[in-house]
Amino acid sequence: MFNCFKKILNNLTNFNDDQPLFNSLPQNGGLRNLEPLLYDELVRRQRALLPELEKQKIKNNDNLFRVYNLHIEASAGHLEAIYYLSERYFTGDGVPEDLFFAYRLVRYAAEQGLPQAFPVIGKCYSRGIGTSVNAAEALRWFQKYDYSDDSEVLAFFGWCHFDGIGLPKDLQKAFDYIVAAAEKGHPNCIQCLQVAAHNGHAKGQYFLGCLYQFGDGLPADIQTALHWFIQSAEQGYADAQCRLGILYLSGENGVESDPETAVQWFRLAAAQNDEVAQCRLARCSAFGIGTEQNFDEAAKIWTECAKECRKYPQGEPISQYELARLKLNKDYSGNNPKEAVKRLRKSAQQDYVPAQTQLGIYLYEGLGDIVKQNLKEARRLFYKAAKQNDSVAQYYLGEIYADGNGVPSNRKDAFKWFQKSANDGYVPAQQKLAYYYLNGIGTNKNENAGYFILASLALWGDDEALTLLKSAAISGNAAAEYGMSLYILNKTNDAEESRMWLEKAAEQGNTKAQCSLAILYENEGDNDQRIHYFRLAAEQGDAESQTRLGLALENCSDRKAPENEEAFKWMKAAADQEHPDANYFLGNFYRDGTWVENDYPKAFACFMKAAELGNSDGMERLGNCYANGSEVQQDDTVAFEMYRRSAELGNPKGQYRLGLCYLNGQGCVRDTETAFRWISVAASSGHPAVIPLLERDGFDIKKLSGGYKQFRQIREEDDFGENFEQAFDGIKHSIKATPPSGEK
Repeated sequence: MFNCFKKILNNLTNFNDDQPLFNSLPQNGGLRNLEPLLYDELVRRQRALLPELEKQKIKNNDNLFRVYNLHIEASAGHLEAIYYLSERYFTGDGVPEDLFFAYRLVRYAAEQGLPQAFPVIGKCYSRGIGTSVNAAEALRWFQKYDYSDDSEVLAFFGWCHFDGIGLPKDLQKAFDYIVAAAEKGHPNCIQCLQVAAHNGHAKGQYFLGCLYQFGDGLPADIQTALHWFIQSAEQGYADAQCRLGILYLSGENGVESDPETAVQWFRLAAAQNDEVAQCRLARCSAFGIGTEQNFDEAAKIWTECAKECRKYPQGEPISQYELARLKLNKDYSGNNPKEAVKRLRKSAQQDYVPAQTQLGIYLYEGLGDIVKQNLKEARRLFYKAAKQNDSVAQYYLGEIYADGNGVPSNRKDAFKWFQKSANDGYVPAQQKLAYYYLNGIGTNKNENAGYFILASLALWGDDEALTLLKSAAISGNAAAEYGMSLYILNKTNDAEESRMWLEKAAEQGNTKAQCSLAILYENEGDNDQRIHYFRLAAEQGDAESQTRLGLALENCSDRKAPENEEAFKWMKAAADQEHPDANYFLGNFYRDGTWVENDYPKAFACFMKAAELGNSDGMERLGNCYANGSEVQQDDTVAFEMYRRSAELGNPKGQYRLGLCYLNGQGCVRDTETAFRWISVAASSGHPAVIPLLERDGFDIKKLSGGYKQFRQIREEDDFGENFEQAFDGIKHSIKATPPSGEK
């Protein structure tokens, strides 16, 4: 629907009295400018509502009264009433849907100068709603209002420039508009970007690369992302140059680290005043990454970036912070702690989180004569940074609450902040958290969690953590023995010694060790020992073991065998503890009638819960329910969203289902290229549940399993998909054919 209509209509009051909807009615009844035919039609429709209005008085049908009064106000010539009434006829809300009459109403409102009506009448002409398609008229109305945030209008201007319809034929402008539409979330944004990118549009190539890098609507493919970033960067697009620099500098996500190449791209982007590239280049110079260490060059860049300007009255915050750090470096000839603290303050005042944290540390600990200790101000800065997930600030907040520095001591709050910081990998916080778990400070005592953290710290070279872990394990602490088994296995890969510690912990009843030992026996094919240890842990309430025990017992051929009843009991127990996998498997039991009578509503509820808890199989199953209308109203859009979430978590069945959605245009815009990308990813997995689906639907698995490169060959050989000119024609068609937002 047109959301603007709904917002206003929701604010209207009850119309059972004689008060007008609007206070600015024309004094002469408003008939002076209203077209006679339109007036007669409004009055006729108003009178046609009277019999139904009489019937509904007893029921107090506010909606009908609203519609009736809108007709009265519209026939009196009030433009806003005419506009709101047109929405009713567009959507069939309270009146029979009548697109032609709706078009007549909104056209009149627009012609009388009502700004809200301009984009609506423009879309009527662009899509042919209530009238014939008329690009020239659409352009005339669209140009009367600010369309910079309207993705549909931006796309419309793009294809007008592309074809020279009503506007000069200009491919550069066409692609500028198309990419702008994609940035604003146009439903065909992927196709729009593909068209622009393949036609050499630098910005389009950059944004298409971003979609491939992050797997946003397309399968994540870093090599294809790099291809488009390079294409864009070589045309001088600064964002692409900077993005390439970051990728080559980090050497992550399958990109080989190449600091020298990174610096080259940063220099090109920095020359175009790209602030991120300038800061990255300065940091490379300061630390000698990909180039010779040069403090002076770094200082020069940061000083230039940190200049006060209209955009940054206190200087760009990141550059202020970096320059402050440099001036605190004793190896830098321009070392100046006083100036550094001033710059830190300016950066922190602009809410730059690292600056807030660093300044907070100086205020918490003091910095000689330069910064006096101020616990209240330090706590304020730490809190602001901690709320934005800065792990160092979270750690210091934990210290403040633990020691009662400037606040009453509160161990629960201290534990909360240490936990947040530790979860982000801050080692001092992990050390504190282990201590709190082991001693039950600020939380329930949890030796498993405490020794697991110590084992993780030991793996990272924390000798003190290793000493504590070993000492407790040698003393016979079961949780420490389990932690020791993990440390040995990951540090030395000594499976025999690791198993020795695991068995010691399991014999003492440690559920984590029992579950791990059961998995070892499972891998060795010893089913009796596997079930024995899973049962030991399950009886102590371990949800993971309950789930695995249920699966281990499910293979009995007799449906009513005691083992099956026990299997269902354990799966139900784990599901009740909100174990994601258990909810998924329990849903299958209810759906298939495994050990219980078929119960489709319960199956649907289990799949829903599994999906909520992040189980990708549950998401795929839930998508099937919505796609088929099983125990829920059929909804292709929700099904598509479930498949998308499942696919992005790496689930092959979800990837295949998502590919079919794109192939058939179910819940999304049809996109054969994206479809075959996802299907090829699913085929490449070789998952046993996907292969039968591919064979059933007639796909050539050998061709698809090669991934996207293979798909390009398939498209050329078997004529899958469309060329980009045809694709663009399809985009234009969908823009014109798609009904207005909210239209039925």
